[in-house]
Amino acid sequence: MKRSEKIKENVLNLFVEDEALKENEISANKQMIVSCAVSSIALVVIFLCYVFKLFLLSNYTLIYIIMPINILAMLSPIPFRKTKHIERPWFKYYLMGLFLYVVASINIVVPKHGVLGWALPIILSNHFYSKKFGLVTFVSTTILMLLCLYLGMFFGEYDPHLLTEGVIIDGKIVNPDTPQWRFQFLNQLYQQGENRYLKVFVYYYFPRVTIMTLVFFVSQALNKRTFALLLKERNIDSEKQKLENELQIAAKIQEAALPKGDFINDEVSIKGALYPAKQIGGDFYDYAFLDRHHIAFVIGDVSGKGAPAALFMMKTITCFRDSISLDKSPLEIMTEVNSRLVKGNDGEMFVTAFFGMLDTRSGELRYVNAGHCQPLISRGKKFFYLPCSTGFIMGASEDAPFKEESIHIDPCEMICLYTDGITEAKGKNDEFFGKQRLLSLVNRFEYKTTNELFREVVDEIATFVGDVEQSDDLTAMVIHYIYEDVHWEEKSLVSSKENVDTAIEFFLGAMETDHFPKQIIKSMAIVIDEIYSNISKYAYGEQEGTVFLRYCFYKDTQELKMVFIDHGVPYDPTKRKLNTVTENSKEGGLGLLIVNNIMDDVDYDRRNMKNFLVLTKKIEMN
Repeated sequence: MKRSEKIKENVLNLFVEDEALKENEISANKQMIVSCAVSSIALVVIFLCYVFKLFLLSNYTLIYIIMPINILAMLSPIPFRKTKHIERPWFKYYLMGLFLYVVASINIVVPKHGVLGWALPIILSNHFYSKKFGLVTFVSTTILMLLCLYLGMFFGEYDPHLLTEGVIIDGKIVNPDTPQWRFQFLNQLYQQGENRYLKVFVYYYFPRVTIMTLVFFVSQALNKRTFALLLKERNIDSEKQKLENELQIAAKIQEAALPKGDFINDEVSIKGALYPAKQIGGDFYDYAFLDRHHIAFVIGDVSGKGAPAALFMMKTITCFRDSISLDKSPLEIMTEVNSRLVKGNDGEMFVTAFFGMLDTRSGELRYVNAGHCQPLISRGKKFFYLPCSTGFIMGASEDAPFKEESIHIDPCEMICLYTDGITEAKGKNDEFFGKQRLLSLVNRFEYKTTNELFREVVDEIATFVGDVEQSDDLTAMVIHYIYEDVHWEEKSLVSSKENVDTAIEFFLGAMETDHFPKQIIKSMAIVIDEIYSNISKYAYGEQEGTVFLRYCFYKDTQELKMVFIDHGVPYDPTKRKLNTVTENSKEGGLGLLIVNNIMDDVDYDRRNMKNFLVLTKKIEMN
């Protein structure tokens, strides 16, 4: 490993360690506050036992003074639990100081009952994974324990381990109960050759502090190992989060590579969606208009799952987009894409795909299947599986034998493409959804739109699968061929009043081509003049903009649609108050009233920062 990389790794490890210690310290402080609250409850119970004389003492005065103070001390950290103070480095010393004070005060008053309390601070210090804090707690505990032992000899409840039997008065053994009397008694013992101070240190303090020292070192070693495991877990979580973030970015990139939303015009309607089993998957679908009347579409499934499949999917969809062209046949496109996929395919990945090109004027569909699922196609009111060869997978061999086939599609018919994640979706009984169930599903109702069919398929699969975990990507695309015999022309003009005549000439020229009655043409001229003038006046104000014009005449239904599109300010003529024809008619409203009287329908919509105005007229031809 290079020196710079090693330094970088050490810095990152220190950062992770500091973050882990900080988070753990906050958590430990919260736990210590809880321990204080629990200890206060225990102190209340003990205090009540002394109050009701369940624990007998010769002098209750110190208990009545010290125990209420201790209870309040243990309750004092609770208000800090939801403040920023628990994040301060000094807060843990404050909490530990409370415990040491309480343990020390109890040991002074009742030495024979409080000795075990000295282990509590050492145990609690282990929560912080701090060698310095643990050492400070240990040293403080051992020093205080020694001091409290000697103070307890003078001020605490009589403990035969600290003091021998008392003096004999009137034939009875009387234990000294005042500090002065105990001092005199211990001094007399010292003069008689018995050093009670030394015996307490050697026989009482030293064994206990030795055991506490062993506990301290064992706990420190255990803490070191536990903290190392914590850091390891944090590093794993960090790497996992990093990978999770990268997968989310990859998922967004993959989603961005697929078509955005639904597509619909007067020739086709397309609905597609991908539901990956993981964050990223290997399924894909795409479509593109090669010109006004030719649309190419593809759906595919890359072998494998996860990142490798997603990367190969991105390569595949890029190859298709680069290769698709109107001057190439579907067979040539598939052959070219396959050749590019084979090159550099060291991971031995492969793709199943179905590629088609639809001529919306003639309804001719030319397609090549490369080992993919048979699409469903409607004929009349019934769906059936499109007759096509199984074909050879892509990416495995440069000499893959693909076969181009064709079929004629009538208007209003649909093509339903999908991946094997749909037919191989597993239900609760480990049963596949299957091709037959899919065929029965799409033939259950008569579908008039792609959304109806798509939603029915998705809902049925969701019901079939239930709570079973999704095992494969689910992808589907529905193409509805809705082409009608239509005369279609488009033109863009600058939104100036000077171009009103040009707009009228564009529409009227198309109407003359379709042999409209002269009376209709004259009335349409009035409509076009009014609408285009309003757009020039209101949409862009004094600035110039673009007005997009579209002429559509559906010969089968004898219906005319004139579309005006601009990206000026929002302006809805359908909501403008219309004037009636009177002597006091104001300018503006009368023209729109005439337009509404001439046209059968006037529809306005604002989307993608553009104004869409669609005028519809039923033409009665002679």
